[in-house]
Amino acid sequence: MTAVYVFCAAVGVPLLLWFAFIGDSDGLGDLGDLGGDLGDLGGDAGGHGGPLTVIPLSTVAFLIAFFGVTGLVAGWAGASATTAFVVAVVVAVVAGGLNSAAFGWLRRNSVSTELPPSRFEGRFARVTVPVGSDRRGRIVVEVDGAPVALTARLVDDDDLGVGERAIIVGFEGAVALVVRAAPELDGPEPG
Repeated sequence: MTAVYVFCAAVGVPLLLWFAFIGDSDGLGDLGDLGGDLGDLGGDAGGHGGPLTVIPLSTVAFLIAFFGVTGLVAGWAGASATTAFVVAVVVAVVAGGLNSAAFGWLRRNSVSTELPPSRFEGRFARVTVPVGSDRRGRIVVEVDGAPVALTARLVDDDDLGVGERAIIVGFEGAVALVVRAAPELDGPEPG
């Protein structure tokens, strides 16, 4: 059984690290993208979805990683093979459930950014992760009374620190292009 635990840990732990640090689309380690789906891997030839079509890939990674690591730790701690297996299954199911619950809550309580760029252009934003012309950062802009976080890049050579104000002037793909908001410009404070 040790080989199964080692395999699960060797597959699951790197997946978790990938999700945590590079699994997002903009390279910032944003944990909001951890809920990728397995798509049609669980479907049958008739096009009907199987059980894997509703399990987020991050939950599968949690299950595998926690099962493997817990099984190894329990075995090294001197637990019998049966006890190690039962403990590994329980910890894996709890970890997977907590992952699903946490990211389900985040998805239900987050604002969708499926808005056209024209809804953002010309708006004031607040910097939440430093932005430069050579590096992406994060901004928060208020749209329809709700704060929306966006990945941003500065158009000019002047870096913006956390808390500074910017104006969204356009988009490059999904990245907002911003400039420093002049102090004399008065606009609503974003989220």
